[in-house]
Amino acid sequence: MADKQKTGNRGSMMEFFKDDSAAIIDPSIDIKAEDRVVETSFKTEITQPIIKKVTNPSQEELDAWWRELRLFFQTTEGGGLTKGQNSSPLMPLLLARPGGPRLDLEHYPFWLDEKNGKEFATFKNLAAEALSDKAKFNVSVGLFRDRIDEFLAEMSAQLDEEFSAFSFTHVLDRAATSYIEKLGLLGDDKKLFEQDFTSFKKNLPDHGILIRKTENTYYQLLAAAMSIAGNASKNGLLAEIEGTLAGLNDLLAIQEENDEESKDPEHLKSTFGDAEGMLDLDKLSSMLPDGAAELMPKERVERINSVIAKLKSAEDFLLNGNQIFIQEDLHKGKEEFLADMFAPASIAKVSGKNAGEKVLKAFQQTINNFEELIAATRIGELELKGIYDPSTHDLFFNRFNWRLITEEEMQSFPSIVLMLDSRTIAKEQMNSFSFILSKNLPIKILALRTIDKETIEKDNLLEEAFESFELGSMAVSYRNTFVLQGSILSPHYLYKGFNDGLAAPTTAIFYLLQENSTDPVAWSSAAVEGRAFPGFIFNGKHGTDWGSRFNITDNPQPELNWPLYTYDVTDENEESDHLDVAFTYADYKVLNAKYDADFKLVPPAYWTSDLVNLADYLLLDEQEQYVKVPFIWMLAANNVLQKVAVSWEMLMMVYEKQDYWHFIQENGGVNSFHVQQALQKEKARLEAEAEIEINELKQTHEQALEEVKKETTAAAMERLTSMLLDLDPSAVIPASSKTEPTTGMSEVQEPSVEKVAEPEEEEESLSMDEPWIETPLCTTCNECTELNGEMFKYNADKMAYITDPKAGTYAQLVDAAEKCPVHIIHPGKPLNPDEADLEALMKRAEKFN
Repeated sequence: MADKQKTGNRGSMMEFFKDDSAAIIDPSIDIKAEDRVVETSFKTEITQPIIKKVTNPSQEELDAWWRELRLFFQTTEGGGLTKGQNSSPLMPLLLARPGGPRLDLEHYPFWLDEKNGKEFATFKNLAAEALSDKAKFNVSVGLFRDRIDEFLAEMSAQLDEEFSAFSFTHVLDRAATSYIEKLGLLGDDKKLFEQDFTSFKKNLPDHGILIRKTENTYYQLLAAAMSIAGNASKNGLLAEIEGTLAGLNDLLAIQEENDEESKDPEHLKSTFGDAEGMLDLDKLSSMLPDGAAELMPKERVERINSVIAKLKSAEDFLLNGNQIFIQEDLHKGKEEFLADMFAPASIAKVSGKNAGEKVLKAFQQTINNFEELIAATRIGELELKGIYDPSTHDLFFNRFNWRLITEEEMQSFPSIVLMLDSRTIAKEQMNSFSFILSKNLPIKILALRTIDKETIEKDNLLEEAFESFELGSMAVSYRNTFVLQGSILSPHYLYKGFNDGLAAPTTAIFYLLQENSTDPVAWSSAAVEGRAFPGFIFNGKHGTDWGSRFNITDNPQPELNWPLYTYDVTDENEESDHLDVAFTYADYKVLNAKYDADFKLVPPAYWTSDLVNLADYLLLDEQEQYVKVPFIWMLAANNVLQKVAVSWEMLMMVYEKQDYWHFIQENGGVNSFHVQQALQKEKARLEAEAEIEINELKQTHEQALEEVKKETTAAAMERLTSMLLDLDPSAVIPASSKTEPTTGMSEVQEPSVEKVAEPEEEEESLSMDEPWIETPLCTTCNECTELNGEMFKYNADKMAYITDPKAGTYAQLVDAAEKCPVHIIHPGKPLNPDEADLEALMKRAEKFN
């Protein structure tokens, strides 16, 4: 992989592998069949949940059960999943299904590049990518590939034997050796396996550490961020300091050469050594120029010596100055592990009573030393440039403090980390917590959320108070802080958050979900899926726009109220169906035995339309909710689906968490009320403008149409009159003409006489029985031309006229007259007496003739 990173085009390890490597994880991905690696799959085969069919009870039994169910809903009376109601243990459907969306913890083991802290990936991703490039690395389809799942399991087994993070290549080799022994491979089989493993290994990183998922993973990731990313920033500052030190030492060397003592014959004798016999050193001493004018003032020499002394201690102070203050309960039993993990940082135990006092005292001492170091660095730079002016700079550096240190310089500040559980902060350290945040001191606080575990106090009121204690949101209210709220499920998200928080020149709060040891996988996943502990990052120094400071992408389906998943289910007759299941806060709380009374199993015989899925119930209005009872889907050990009703008290808790999730969503820019309001206003504005424009167009069109009608009606009527009088239409005098009428009459009388004399001309005159169109009034609507393009055509002005009335039927003429929006088509009388339904057609045509 190291070579591939240099020469390939796959980009960062952080990128999700694509194409052929994706097929290893999911062979259903549509890529070329010949490139698909079907032998290897990390997916688990599962069977579909079953919905049992039951005999319907009598109406009396149904009514009695529902009276009991509604009483439970209001009072929790009769509730409880462990009181003999159900012989088979129940789990929320999402948690009970193998291979659930977040439950397999496939992000572990987590590979981290100790040379470049920006490179990290899951080991499964690395393995899939390594196996995908068969052509180059020739991992044959054989024993190794067929058993890759087992080999990965062996990797995990090797991890379990280690107490902390370990060398990637070391554990690879150890896993291969152990696996060969377990398989009992000998001879050619062993040789083939080793060859395939060697090819596989070539496409993996040749360095790095692996971190497994344990209760100590938070500490391991934080320690890695402190040592890798933190030291990278410090090394940059140390490089600058080394350059400044070298320059200042050169200044003092030049000063020494210009000193008056350098002209003393004895000093020259020691300088020239064996050349003494060749030179008259007394005479040479008298000839040297006076260097007094070139000597630095004594005050400057003392100032430079003071700077050098301070800068010489920089490396030890920066690289060994990290300090961890950890609550005794969290430290107990982990002393050696933590000391080794965070070395060379110092670790001190604190209690709930003195934690704030100790960390603030350590911070004050450390920040004073850091102020002196940065001030010395800047003074040294000014001295090297020869521009230090005591009259100006002395005053500035006498008043110098860490608020004048740049953000880039603050990234080198030794980490001071306070580790407490959230209940200790809430009960005993809230004043210190608020003080640190209000002053924006660059102290880093790792707070483990231990609330809502089965071991909590017996006081239910106190428990509910802690349940509403949202430390991460409280820290956000201080605006300039850095807040990471997350869980163990996403190590890449946590590691990046640790890096950014440690580098932030502000207070950083790492609010992390402490697992319930009874069932850590299910409990952690349920807390995240059920919005009990949503993940987010708030970077108070990221831009000036409030929304840009939030990142809520590390949540399942962040655009929804609750994550929604679709499952295939079947009934006892093996008929398949789909079931949409939302995972809610109630699905999370049902895991806690303390809330057992808030849930009640509803036998399938009593499932009615009034039993409503909880996620849907929350969307109903109050009147619709009145007769309903909410439920969640659970799965029994025998793979049978069950509906479990939720009490009113639990429903109120769900509403509260949904409201908190909406707060997180809005800050993250999802389903924002203000955005929706702005969109509605803009939509209304655009609709109003469009309505005005449409009305204006309508009015303009109507006016234009009316004007056309007025202008053309007179001409049309005059032309019609001339036709009826058997006159030449071109001879008709327009109504607007100012020509004398007598002239027009004398011109038209002669043709009229001729037509009377010649019967043939009378046959050509227009008959009212023939179809015709008032062409000047045509609106070019295409109705008639689309009906029959041979009968109706457009003239050069795009106005319709009848070319050949025999090119179509009388029925088409009548249809065209009816469809014409301005009613200017006159069908006349039928030309074909044999056409069907003529009587009805002529009746329809009457109003158009």
